[in-house]
Amino acid sequence: GLALGAGADGSDRYFHQMNAGWGGVNLALSGIGLWQLSRAEMPVKPGDMYRDQARLQNILIFNAGLDVGYIAAGMYLRERSRKPTNDQEQADRLSGFGNSLILQGAFLFGFDVVMFIIHKRHSNKKLIPLLNHVILSPTGAHITIPLREF
Repeated sequence: GLALGAGADGSDRYFHQMNAGWGGVNLALSGIGLWQLSRAEMPVKPGDMYRDQARLQNILIFNAGLDVGYIAAGMYLRERSRKPTNDQEQADRLSGFGNSLILQGAFLFGFDVVMFIIHKRHSNKKLIPLLNHVILSPTGAHITIPLREF
């Protein structure tokens, strides 16, 4: 965004500036996520695994809703850029920022939906069957091992 924005003019300049800002935010968030992941312990209790899986899926759905908001905000800015009361500089800024919000929101929406589907399938295919073999009782936890015929 910074490199492309340096040589651009009009709404393209603001489009690339906004993309550079999104890139900075995404870089910071991914860095924080990697740092937290390096410090985290893997959950070993079945309840913890299920809770963490459900929490992640809820976060992804919430984020998808925010992404729709980004797209709507971008459309609003783009529409506002068409008002005849705007000078050209303001119209270019609104249009460029709006287009960037639409692009970023659409990408993030697709990303969040795909990640939700992947995690939901993983949960249904691997986690839930695993948890079906764990029995919690007042005397402790028991794990059943299914035997299959060959």
